[in-house]
Amino acid sequence: MWYTGLEEAYFVTDPSSRRNFAIMFAGGLWLGAKDPGGNLKVSAQTYGRNSFDFDYRPGPLNVDGTEFENCEDWVLPFKITREEILEYQNRLNLPEPLAPEMIVDNILGWPGQGNPYFFGIHGHNLPDTPNGLAPFHDEDLDGIYDPTRGDYPLFCGDLASWSVFHDAVPNQDSNSPASLEMEIHQLVYATNFSGSPLNTTTFHEYTFINRGQEDLIDLHVGQWMDFDLGCPSNDRFNSVPENNLFYYYNDSAIETQQCFQIGSTTTGTTRPVTIVQILDGLKAYNSDSSEVVNRGMSSISGYGNEGFSTTPVGAGPARNPTQYYNLLTGKWSGGEPITRGGLGFQTEGDTTRFAYDGGLDANGVPWRNCNQPDGNITIDPRVVMSSGPVIMSPGTSNSLTIAVTTTFRNNYDGECPDEGPIVRLAGVVKRVFDEFCASSISTSADPQPATVLQLSVYPNPTHGRINFDLPVGSSIQSLQLFNAAGQRVATMQGNGPTLSYDTKANGLPAGLYHYLVRTGDGRSGSGRVVVR
Repeated sequence: MWYTGLEEAYFVTDPSSRRNFAIMFAGGLWLGAKDPGGNLKVSAQTYGRNSFDFDYRPGPLNVDGTEFENCEDWVLPFKITREEILEYQNRLNLPEPLAPEMIVDNILGWPGQGNPYFFGIHGHNLPDTPNGLAPFHDEDLDGIYDPTRGDYPLFCGDLASWSVFHDAVPNQDSNSPASLEMEIHQLVYATNFSGSPLNTTTFHEYTFINRGQEDLIDLHVGQWMDFDLGCPSNDRFNSVPENNLFYYYNDSAIETQQCFQIGSTTTGTTRPVTIVQILDGLKAYNSDSSEVVNRGMSSISGYGNEGFSTTPVGAGPARNPTQYYNLLTGKWSGGEPITRGGLGFQTEGDTTRFAYDGGLDANGVPWRNCNQPDGNITIDPRVVMSSGPVIMSPGTSNSLTIAVTTTFRNNYDGECPDEGPIVRLAGVVKRVFDEFCASSISTSADPQPATVLQLSVYPNPTHGRINFDLPVGSSIQSLQLFNAAGQRVATMQGNGPTLSYDTKANGLPAGLYHYLVRTGDGRSGSGRVVVR
């Protein structure tokens, strides 16, 4: 993310001076979990692009964790604009039916579930899986994307792009011996709202689907960032755990020194601050699956640029799966806890999972990066912002949404920015997301374990008929079955709490199948059945 392989690629325009500033050098997605035997699985991307060391590959996976067709077909993201949606909606009001040739390619070829026009636009196939693909407005609620029948891409803001990638490849960047077999959908969107912090905000929504054959236990998802706010050598950051955010800034209100990096532009007197917040964290279920818990931001950890000086043993970048997982779970890479005070490494303060969280150090002083002496751990920092832990069973999904907002001309109190306005501005972005975006992106809730819906599936395994039962008062709207290759083999409609399917009468061969049940109140549940 935000990286060309040679230089930064995330720029923000200062609304007053109209100058463009690089605010991020590189970013990457980190995943870490344990298998049922306690063995670590890690996928983590940093700078691998310039050396062709990747932990991820473009494209979706089949439900058995194998790659779906040719990954090169999925290199480019699918883009859409609000103007295209509005023009399409105006044409829906015409008296004649909407023919495919009247629809722009970005809508006609959107990778929505079952799109019959996708191959004609892109020249390759769509997978057919229980978890779906890119979000869309489903006019007739049939679960199939068909823009000639009123369906259109669903997103918030004025511009969006959707992409799909996975980690079911040999991990070259993290050196992990085992990947998670995770399929990831990424929806990035922004809005054109002059005079508002939304104008300098990008939203990043990830959907994670476990395509592996075993549970992922204590899964943490992290956003890794190497931020260069103008000149990188004076970047600092603070975290605000209660608001699920951290922010980074220059250690002086005026950045005038000569940058050591050729091509880096100082921010001068613009006093920028960039806020990164988790708007919607990973979701976990309590012990009896009766309540959903939003994990929010579970930790902030990091390390400095080793190019400046020697980093203490245990406080440098990760080089093996254990060290990556330590950073993902709010520790130093060597496993030492973060402690409030000084540089946070082997000091006498209380332990915390959040670097520079403002808690009191051993001297009763709020612990902030800006009021600490320079040190090799924090110069030109790299940060990992995580959400977790959760458990993901095979075939289930989870999601995480973050926002990146840059604001200029912030007030400083000495070396530290005034935190109050920063938190309030982040609150504006969060409220906009909650009110206008969170409910408008997905057509339905992520498929949940059957126990959350109180769905009974029996007998399982089965030699013939299999029953799907919800409590009295609930209703099953539809049932879909998918084979191990991701092909849909059965679809049934329902209107009551019970639905059954005869695998023997319908000639379903023995094997492992995934089911997707949609309820009358818009929820969905997924799981596996075995036919013998």
